[in-house]
Amino acid sequence: MGVGAALALGQPGDDRNVDVMIGQDAVLQCRFDPTLARRENVSFVWSHKNIQEWDTVAIQGSIFRERYRTGAGELTSQPPERPPVQAAGIVWSADLVWSPGQDDPCRLPAQRGHLRPAYPRGHLLPPTTVSFDCKVRRAGSGNDLHTEHVSLTVLLPPEPPTIATSGEPLEEGTPAELECSSVGGSPSPEIRWYRRGSSSPLPADLQPAEDRSQPTVSRLTLQPHRKDDQQWLECVVWNRAMAEGERLTTETQLDVNYFPRISVGSDNPLQVESGHSIDLQCSVDAKPAVRSVRWIRNNAVVGNDYVLPISEVTVADAGSYTCSAENDVGEKKQELQLDVLYAPYADDIFWLREDDPSFRQDGYTLRLSRVSAEDNGRYMCVAINRIQSADMPEPEERVGNATTSILIRHAPGQAIIEPEEPIGVEGRSLTLTCDADPPGHPTPRYRWWREDEPEIPLSSGA
Repeated sequence: MGVGAALALGQPGDDRNVDVMIGQDAVLQCRFDPTLARRENVSFVWSHKNIQEWDTVAIQGSIFRERYRTGAGELTSQPPERPPVQAAGIVWSADLVWSPGQDDPCRLPAQRGHLRPAYPRGHLLPPTTVSFDCKVRRAGSGNDLHTEHVSLTVLLPPEPPTIATSGEPLEEGTPAELECSSVGGSPSPEIRWYRRGSSSPLPADLQPAEDRSQPTVSRLTLQPHRKDDQQWLECVVWNRAMAEGERLTTETQLDVNYFPRISVGSDNPLQVESGHSIDLQCSVDAKPAVRSVRWIRNNAVVGNDYVLPISEVTVADAGSYTCSAENDVGEKKQELQLDVLYAPYADDIFWLREDDPSFRQDGYTLRLSRVSAEDNGRYMCVAINRIQSADMPEPEERVGNATTSILIRHAPGQAIIEPEEPIGVEGRSLTLTCDADPPGHPTPRYRWWREDEPEIPLSSGA
């Protein structure tokens, strides 16, 4: 199968590239417009670029190097990728066939119109990119009417890629460089990095090889993160010597040490009712594992474990608590806000007495000085709050109250018999009532007797 280089007409200095695979055929063509000169009045010159200079290999039909062969013919069509120079006409073509000898490490059969490189194992490989020039000259004058430049690339597949790693874990926050390399290949291969499962390449720096004995290297700079730990990276290699869809791949799994990740409490802020007990929780995800966990409040260490218990919470326990965790990568902290819930403070509190409308005493505490039996009674504590929600044009009062009884311990007062002057009827019962004012507390006991017989009780009881 022929691989040709169809070169445009009348474009001095216009370079063309030709690719050829090992075992395939290639033809280098120099095309020129016959309107420039008659065919018999021109000659063509093929030159080959050596390491330092150009070497003439053929002039017209004269061959100066045994490895080359030329041919000429007529072409009646223009290259499809270039616009025609003329609306119609004949285009002359001068073909070059490169045929090295059998002892050359690049052995090419001498077949008309074909260039076939072959590289036996064990030989030093020749350059894979060779430059040729074709010049069309007016016979006898040496004037160049047209020049074509052809660059021939012998396509060679690269070696499978390898990824160089230090073997040590990467560290979060410290840039890391990964290298993927592939030796050989012509042209130098493309090397791309991907995350496994992604079709978007990662940005990397590609350093092509200086020659085929050196590797082409792609350097990927990472900013390691916790999410990268245990993830896979793929290195993919390709060049034009490989079939469409063919790729060489290798992969590596990332091992990343990362800062502690801390979560505190089931909620933050954490709310607890006054008088209840609570455990402050500190959960830590870190690699490697943390060496220590501390709870800090007001710049003082108040705990050295993942759990900080607080018994019978009071308002004084409310505030900020900080969990600090440290591993070999570094230290991280997370703050937890503890809110203590308690009954609202009243705007007004005062005491009233049920049987005394004039009695009122302000404050949380009822104080009675030099108490006596007259202080006995039921007292009411009244609390008032003023609130205003979004739907209230003015503040409103909310009132609550509670009642308690106060009983003063005291001796009973003077006994009283009622009725004072009782009158009895023979044959009927008579009831006399004994009372005291004040009645006394606790409840006193009563005893009846006849005035003339005090030693003989008639009855007793409470």
